[in-house]
Amino acid sequence: MRKHPFSILLLIFTVIIFLLPLWLLVSQALIPSFDAMLVTLFAEPVRLVPVPLASEQFHLLFARRADLPGIICRDTLYCLLSSAVQVLVSVICGYMLAKYRSRFTKRTVLLYTMTLVLPMQMFLIPVYRITEWVGAAGDPLFICLMAAFSPLGAILMRQVFLKMPDEWAECFRMEDTRMSRMLLHIVFPAGLPAACILFLFSFVEMWSMIEQPLLLITDKARYPLSMLLFDMRTKEPDVIFAASLVALAPAVILLLAGTAVFVICHHHAIRNNGTGITEPELNQK
Repeated sequence: MRKHPFSILLLIFTVIIFLLPLWLLVSQALIPSFDAMLVTLFAEPVRLVPVPLASEQFHLLFARRADLPGIICRDTLYCLLSSAVQVLVSVICGYMLAKYRSRFTKRTVLLYTMTLVLPMQMFLIPVYRITEWVGAAGDPLFICLMAAFSPLGAILMRQVFLKMPDEWAECFRMEDTRMSRMLLHIVFPAGLPAACILFLFSFVEMWSMIEQPLLLITDKARYPLSMLLFDMRTKEPDVIFAASLVALAPAVILLLAGTAVFVICHHHAIRNNGTGITEPELNQK
């Protein structure tokens, strides 16, 4: 099929618009630190091309912040754990809300939908009181786990499982009545593409948290990387671009890996009709 030139130009323009901020960040991170400080303080314009090319900012950054690799590893582990918990809870909750129809589930869906409309800042004080009550105030891991129980994931997975035929679960119950095995072999494979997207969204949201650490963490030594960047923008403007690029690297790597997994899962779901078993096995059962 012949593609219209206007569609191709629109696609190229959209790609440029989305990649331009990333390119500008890379360009500012590869200039000398003094020039980067001038750009940060608006004394010089933003450079489209890194001239002169230098890696001085990265050397200064890791020389001043020797604990930066440890902070990145710690935050990555916390965000991965939080995202995994959110995906697990959302898949189970979404399946229950989609397949177990009753007045309770309808009211729960309505409550979840109303919660999505509320601003996130409204929950900061209740979360702060909960952390004090359980004695986990100032613990970054507890903050990430609290944020993992989000209604967005349950609503997203519910919409996915509403389109899943009930015959798949009924066919599996004829062979095995255990709910855990059905979740493992039917529910999770059917929602795997959407779960991958939810995992990426959750990771990016946890990685860029500002309000929760600012309110709930009093010890600056336990600040996540997002809060360190917030402090460095005024205290260390000569290396802020390099620090931002380093902080962006784990999210970009996970996004590329998640995209590859999503494509593989999508092809696998099409081949297996969205279930964990192939079509001949399903017909045989």
